[in-house]
Amino acid sequence: MKVLTKKLARDMYKSWGQALAVAAVVFCGVASYVSVASAHRNLLLTRDTYYAQYRLADFFILLERAPRTAIFKLEAIPGVREARGRVVKDVNLDVEGFDESRIGRIISMPDRPEPVLNDICMMSGRYFEKGTANEVILSQAFARENGLEIGDSLDASINNKKHTLRVVGTALSPEYVYMIRSAQDFIPSPERFGVLWVAETFAERAFNMEGACNDIVGAVDDPEQLEQILDRADKILKPYGVFAKIKRKDQISNNFLSSEITGLGVTAKIVPTIFLGIAALVLLVLLNRMVRQERTQIGLLKAYGYSNWTVALHYVRFALVLGIVGSLGGFLTGQLLARGMIRMYVDFFEFPLLRSRVYPNVVLQAVAMTMVFATLGAVGAARRAARIQPAEAMRPPAPRSGHRTIFERMAALWGRLSFTWKMIVRNTSRYKFRAAITVLGVTVSAATLFLGWFLMDAMEYLLEFQFTQTQREDVRVMLALERGKSVWHDFRRMDHVRRAEPLLLYPFEARNAWRKKDIAITGIHRDSELLRLMDTQGRTVDVGETGLVLGEKLAEQLAAQAGDVVTLKPLLGRIKRERHVPVSKVVRQYLGMGAYMDLDALSRVLDESFVMNAVLLRTGRDGARQLNKDLKDVAAVSTVEIKEDSYQNLLDTMAESMRIMNVVVLVFSGVIAFAVIYNSTIVSLVERQRELASLRVMGFTTSEVGRIMYNENFLLSAAGLILGIPVGVGLCRAMVEAYDTDLYRFPFHLEPRTFVLTVVFSIVFVLLANLAAHRRVLRLDMVEVLKARE
Repeated sequence: MKVLTKKLARDMYKSWGQALAVAAVVFCGVASYVSVASAHRNLLLTRDTYYAQYRLADFFILLERAPRTAIFKLEAIPGVREARGRVVKDVNLDVEGFDESRIGRIISMPDRPEPVLNDICMMSGRYFEKGTANEVILSQAFARENGLEIGDSLDASINNKKHTLRVVGTALSPEYVYMIRSAQDFIPSPERFGVLWVAETFAERAFNMEGACNDIVGAVDDPEQLEQILDRADKILKPYGVFAKIKRKDQISNNFLSSEITGLGVTAKIVPTIFLGIAALVLLVLLNRMVRQERTQIGLLKAYGYSNWTVALHYVRFALVLGIVGSLGGFLTGQLLARGMIRMYVDFFEFPLLRSRVYPNVVLQAVAMTMVFATLGAVGAARRAARIQPAEAMRPPAPRSGHRTIFERMAALWGRLSFTWKMIVRNTSRYKFRAAITVLGVTVSAATLFLGWFLMDAMEYLLEFQFTQTQREDVRVMLALERGKSVWHDFRRMDHVRRAEPLLLYPFEARNAWRKKDIAITGIHRDSELLRLMDTQGRTVDVGETGLVLGEKLAEQLAAQAGDVVTLKPLLGRIKRERHVPVSKVVRQYLGMGAYMDLDALSRVLDESFVMNAVLLRTGRDGARQLNKDLKDVAAVSTVEIKEDSYQNLLDTMAESMRIMNVVVLVFSGVIAFAVIYNSTIVSLVERQRELASLRVMGFTTSEVGRIMYNENFLLSAAGLILGIPVGVGLCRAMVEAYDTDLYRFPFHLEPRTFVLTVVFSIVFVLLANLAAHRRVLRLDMVEVLKARE
């Protein structure tokens, strides 16, 4: 074995604690990169393959009713490769064994299997049989959660009539990878919402849509031309009541999935860089100490003929070995974490197949990054070793120049410090770079912790804001058609109903100058208690008698503010006249993009005195479920939503994912803080062992000597913590900006517990690092140290 190889092994053994700490930081960096990058690649590859194989449409046009001949007009537009008309309607479902109704979205499919846009992937059973009208293919998750199997039946309320549908298969669709009904649902609830694919002839007959459709999907040759194509399609379909034109990127399921993929891609770049950067800095401190301590050995090696390059390479090899060890463990752990992430994604996304694969290029990139950062961490020490001359190495290095610190110039403050605290302040001032690295490590650790707790605060606040402050109803009932005041009064008289408030949801094109957006305006009762609007300062907003109230995101996209006049064009019905409505207020909104008006004022925009198509209900205890049973067979009712179910589903899903995330954040933050503090402590102990041994001879106890080291750590950690909290706040604001989409936004909300927990766990990490270093302090042999030559 070569001499330098033996020396490398001995150096590793002698500094095994510090080496292990460095390898642990590398381990976390590689593990995070491999897991997140693999999950990113898995989702991206699966999505693109799935979309291509089952032909997800490039655009979606929602209409009131259009003849199928309109499809040919669309296909004649240059750039449109294919278009398909469908019947899409939400209905109430009655599943045997469940007292409460479910919500189903019926989508028509060709009577015979053929390649079509938004095709389905059969998971079990078969396609529709020729000549049989009442067969249905269910979304797989809905069938599973409700215990429905091939041959079972369920009832659907369609156009005031019950239809019994027999299950012949289960399927998945690229259109519903993220299985939610609307942006307000936020989290999938497969037991309460499902997709039902039925034969085209049955859907047309059941909904009185013979030869017609209310939903058109299409594919284009060049996605860059999609905006112009949709403008031309809007003119062609204008007579048929177009109320939404949706690009693939804005489609709810794809939007959620693409946001997750984008977030993973950003995380895969940022998180490993932080860990490997910290590892490089810790290596720099460790190797610089080794070079200073081994001056004589380096001089002897050069005197025996070893070149500067060979000696310098020895310290680079030390760093690379630690990088390889950390990379190996990080790769294996990263694969396990990637599989865990895939299991989590299976709960959120509906893919025919989603596996965790080993990507050679991800492994190579992880190793390459590790080697680069390890080399950067070692290059400073390697250069220092190369510059040492053999003759100079035979004598002690020149002592560091001393000078009064800034604190020593503050006579009043300096006089109040004890002897040990004066030592701590002087040592910190003497080794500014090492102190700065310790502060930086604790800052990064604290900021990461802060961000983890913030995400929990933000989600809890979002749910509380949405389901307690804004949505105050117990039940929301959607009606099949617009109704008058008599229906409102009927609901008020129902058993279990304590309060009923009408709603009117109607689609418009909102335009402000050249900016325009297809939106749904919600008309609410002037004295509404069950749907409360909040402004950006958190105060309750009165909807007013005439003005339009906009959500923050919608106001931003329309560049509208209070006092501006917005042009509204109805997208349904016979009303074609545009109205100019002033914006009265802007309200806070975290889910979707909403606009609100007084219900009477909105009715007048539609040339009606009063009209409603939904109602909010407050019920007594357990009244919501009983009311749901009572409404199952009411023909005028389209769907019934119980708020408690949606809220509980969100809580259950978010609680599990947040727990897993916080455990990972705690472990990774703890590794950073522990590695930085432990290494700095050991380096300081080695460099100051003569000084500390002298204190022992002078009568200081072991605990008093150790306290000098520990208090120095606490001083630097306190500085890191003080910096870490504002850095964490900055990261939280960056997170809020990053997740500001049309579908949802994170609130910037911090609970006092976030500050407390960040401080508490940071202190725990410092204590653990000091505890690990304590045994080295106990092993300090003052006789041997004082016998050694300076």
